Amino acid sequence: MAKSLNSEKAWQAYNLLVTQYYQITKGLQQVQPISLPYDEKRFFALEQRVQEIEQRLQGVTLHSGEQKRLRQAVTERVDQLCRAQARRPACFASIYREIKRRYQVESYRDVPQCKVQDALRFVSTWKGGADA
Repeated sequence: MAKSLNSEKAWQAYNLLVTQYYQITKGLQQVQPISLPYDEKRFFALEQRVQEIEQRLQGVTLHSGEQKRLRQAVTERVDQLCRAQARRPACFASIYREIKRRYQVESYRDVPQCKVQDALRFVSTWKGGADA
């Protein structure tokens, strides 16, 4: 824009701008990256701690809200598949039996928390026990 004005002050502003630009970019090129110290013992201790926490989480079962979601999903699926009222109890028993077998648990409440999404998908696609 300074060039288009074509006056002495405009050219001075333009030259100042160019000079400032190159000084700043030259300064940025001289900045050295910061390297963090690597402490191998600390890294392995943290890695081991993460693995321990992951193992503990594998044993955590569904909390009450997740249990409710799973029960609701089962009810919705039974509603979709079992139109005859007389078949509903058998349908419920069948789907809960399949959940227990699939996740090797004594109750749907004992499904591992890390498997809740898989359990919900399983229920939503479950086909057994449907009315003909």
